[in-house]
Amino acid sequence: MKKTILLFTLLWTFNVQAQTNYSFPIYSIINSMPNGMRLPNGTIVRAATIATGTGAHDAVSGTAGSTTNMGGTFSGTTMTGYVGNTTPTTFTVIETANTNTIAGGTGNNCANSIGFRVYFDRPTLDISFLALDCDGFNTNPGNAEWVSSMAFNADAFVPYTQTTSAGTLLVTQSITTNNTWRTLATNTISATAATNIPTTLSIQRATGGGANPNDIVNQVLFNPTDPNAPVTNFFGLWGLWQTPAGINNQTSGFSPIVVTVSPDFGDDPDSYKTLLASGGPSHDVVGTLALGILNSPKADGQPSALANLDPDDDGLSTVPLVVNTNLLTQTISNYTLTTSFTNNTGLAANYVAWIDWNNNGTFEASEAQTATSPAATTTGTVTFTWANATLSGASGVGNTYARIRVTTEAITTSDVGGAFKDGEVEDYALPFVVPLPLELINFRGNLQNGRAQLAWETANEKNTDHFDVEYSNNGHDFEKISEVKAMGNGGHNYQYVDERMTRNRNYYRLKMVDADGTGTYSKIVSIIATEGKTFTISASPNPVDNVMNLAIRSDDGLYLQVYNTLGREVYSEVLTSPENAHLDCSRLTPGNYYLKATNSFGESKTITFIKK
Repeated sequence: MKKTILLFTLLWTFNVQAQTNYSFPIYSIINSMPNGMRLPNGTIVRAATIATGTGAHDAVSGTAGSTTNMGGTFSGTTMTGYVGNTTPTTFTVIETANTNTIAGGTGNNCANSIGFRVYFDRPTLDISFLALDCDGFNTNPGNAEWVSSMAFNADAFVPYTQTTSAGTLLVTQSITTNNTWRTLATNTISATAATNIPTTLSIQRATGGGANPNDIVNQVLFNPTDPNAPVTNFFGLWGLWQTPAGINNQTSGFSPIVVTVSPDFGDDPDSYKTLLASGGPSHDVVGTLALGILNSPKADGQPSALANLDPDDDGLSTVPLVVNTNLLTQTISNYTLTTSFTNNTGLAANYVAWIDWNNNGTFEASEAQTATSPAATTTGTVTFTWANATLSGASGVGNTYARIRVTTEAITTSDVGGAFKDGEVEDYALPFVVPLPLELINFRGNLQNGRAQLAWETANEKNTDHFDVEYSNNGHDFEKISEVKAMGNGGHNYQYVDERMTRNRNYYRLKMVDADGTGTYSKIVSIIATEGKTFTISASPNPVDNVMNLAIRSDDGLYLQVYNTLGREVYSEVLTSPENAHLDCSRLTPGNYYLKATNSFGESKTITFIKK
């Protein structure tokens, strides 16, 4: 029972849907048009300047901000609640050279405005932004500014909350929705979206003063009222509540757009493009496609010399050693990596694997192999084989590196970095081994009575001193657990029994040590400790109204997780007695969901169901 509790703890750690805030300057998105930018979860975001009524941007509007060009001095001081980048150069200038084009909001319900549209190719959660320097004199004539927003998920209007600081110079003003805003929605989304705009909307307008952009009393934070409400279109609108006495410039600033997503990253050294800032690889963790079984979100890449900081890298059950003779150039006649996968997307999956054969610290397209698995195959393995690969730059080096990626999107051998909408990236260090005179004919392992039975056979032993038996619970980090004395000459058979198996998959290797202390490693063998465990699950009814009945056959407890189609976990539960279990679906909103059940050995099964 102690082992089950430990493994459930690991599963909670690996599968929790941790989400991270990322911020993207609006001007950077505008500059990326027409293609747009990819968020770390693969979502494509695009942006454009917009105007309603007589509103007109000038040439500076939509460009990068600075400490001095957004209505005064701005050093990065922002109100509580804003979680995006506060560097002034990540903000975007909003400006008009003719204040009359955006004036008169008090008399025309803010019909004349300028602003920005930010839109996504699929629903995205928690889109927020901050408006700076919403100030001005609320006299007539005057230049008091106002700011507001509209958001939609497809054609549906999504309410937003407008937050200001205590002691603010701003007031909330209700306006009757004008036709120019509906025209904007019609021209950019659809006529249906325009009709779904409420008859009244709120704006934040200045009551007086010429405040500094650093002053939080004239900043407005825009957040979705319901953080679980997805958005595909977002509009930030800005104008003047009063009409100035003459034509002038008017300037403010908008923060980067902040989004909340759940991507997976790699952990090779950053020369291979690992960090987000380096253009590293990332995948949206959707709960239905992974290398191996485990896949959970990370905030960024985790570069490491041993590529061993990601606990979810379980695709490779063994990492074959690369024979390195320390020559300047060597030919590796046949090298194979085999990865397992889990695919419940209903789509074919595409795979690319790279190995840095020339040891130059980068992955090249010529160093890659590709594979696919059909849509109907939910679990299995794919194999990558490099025939007659040229290994160079390996003299005196302990290892090289590999990267494997899977996604249902189109991926090429050039896609070492960049984001995809599903799947996973796994990075590995491939250890080198220098051959000794000893010939290891075979090394094998199997499970007998709950213990690992290891056996190996040698030939041509010459001055062989001993064998170190090494163990790992992840296939990367090994420790010596025993030493077996070698016969020293000729050929012999050896065995070792390990009673310390602690998890579903256990990894072993030998270090064969000569009398002079030099050593070489064997291949890695993997032993699964399930020994007859059974695990099946079915659910009914499907579609479901309120309660789903679960028919489960399992020799131990299960960890249940329910994900929506955005990959966000909406429910979790530990079943210690899974027989005749039920799932309460009454609080789920209608739509499609994924039910993932994981046992204490890391095995998982996923069911798609519909909530009526």
